[in-house]
Amino acid sequence: MSLNPQTYQFKKIYYNASTNETVTSDNTSISGSNYDPSIALGQKLLLNAQILNDDGTVANLGAGVSAWFGADIDYLNKPPILESASTDWELNTGNYEATVTDTLSEVYKDGVALTEDATLSAVDTWTQVETLVTVKLDAGEDPTAEDDGYISYRPTVGDDYTPLFLESQSDYVNLADSWYDEDLGTWSTPNPLIGQISVVVNANTINFYDRLSTDANTQLRCQIQLVNSYGEDSAIYTFFLTASNKYTSDSLTPLELGEDNYYDKTAIDAKVALKVDKPTGVVGSEWLFTINSAGVLTQTSFKITSSDQLLIPIEGEAGYISLTGKRDSITGLVITDIEEYTG
Repeated sequence: MSLNPQTYQFKKIYYNASTNETVTSDNTSISGSNYDPSIALGQKLLLNAQILNDDGTVANLGAGVSAWFGADIDYLNKPPILESASTDWELNTGNYEATVTDTLSEVYKDGVALTEDATLSAVDTWTQVETLVTVKLDAGEDPTAEDDGYISYRPTVGDDYTPLFLESQSDYVNLADSWYDEDLGTWSTPNPLIGQISVVVNANTINFYDRLSTDANTQLRCQIQLVNSYGEDSAIYTFFLTASNKYTSDSLTPLELGEDNYYDKTAIDAKVALKVDKPTGVVGSEWLFTINSAGVLTQTSFKITSSDQLLIPIEGEAGYISLTGKRDSITGLVITDIEEYTG
């Protein structure tokens, strides 16, 4: 698996494995958030960590090394899976029972999780009543005839346990073309023999969202744990990372300003005022027009006289229309208000 590093936020850190602290490229101890990596909700970070010896030379992490990355504020672990002994189980009315001291959250048969079901209505289900755990297996399956651990279980997660803010398994560590050479300006595959580790960190997850919640930012303690070619834990490197929240919205469609989103002069004139040009043959301030049933001005019946602001019908009887407007030497008569005169 390789990646296009330009699509990720990028950060390079130097880490002294002997003093267990982040340092500059020349192995000088540093402090302050400006040197720490940071990641915001929804982002993906490509982190390059250069591991140094105490004297500043690059560390040899060993051929075939793999790594795991995690970041949290509490590091409260989930309970481990515990094995049961074959002698713990007894057959009772077709199902096998055992007594345990823990409240269980998961039960496994030969490494495969069974389904919790209080009614035991199907094969490969389990239930617990107080300290008694019962499993329903297929015909002929007998945990008492198997090795210890054929049936195993995980105690219930305590109130203190929380999922990690961030986690990257080994398949997101040291990917092809994920190491940036600052001197050459090129990308290559990290080389653990000269202390190079790269990790893709994903903050676009439910766990990150849930743990960060409404906090603007939180300082996380990160671990890079190395596993050597024999599968043994060989090193832990610890540093800090800032987890940041960001503004989000339910709006899915942005407002694109275009001709339908604003009014030009013609539209404003049509909505705010009714405008009529001076009719042909009308002298001075006497203008002739009427308004039909659709509200359209026509040149027929009403005769009004205009001053600077107020236009008043000559006939002031009920049913006539009074209009407020303003004369404009360029555009003609602009009507700004129309009101029926009821007498």
